Amino acid sequence: MNNSDYNKSLTIMIDFLREIGDILEAIQSRLEESFCIDENIVLYIANHPDDVDVQTLHNIFEKAKTEDQSIRDNISFMLGTIHKRIGKYKRGMKDTPSD
Repeated sequence: MNNSDYNKSLTIMIDFLREIGDILEAIQSRLEESFCIDENIVLYIANHPDDVDVQTLHNIFEKAKTEDQSIRDNISFMLGTIHKRIGKYKRGMKDTPSD
């Protein structure tokens, strides 16, 4: 593979990685919007811990936070894997004789 082909491939991968970064940012923004809790609800939950409905609501929010963290961890892992593959590709290209 010559330098021109290498640069084209690298540019394509970098563009792809940027698109994934944009998707990640959009997902994070959406998650933040989805889990926004009105301050009055937070105060009510804090002041009525024995209320059955409050306990149910608290459990729902805890599960949502756990799921949110799981999603973020999975996305971070995927991006890390992509970075690693690009690094391996770059190292492989350095070892490949150019035409």
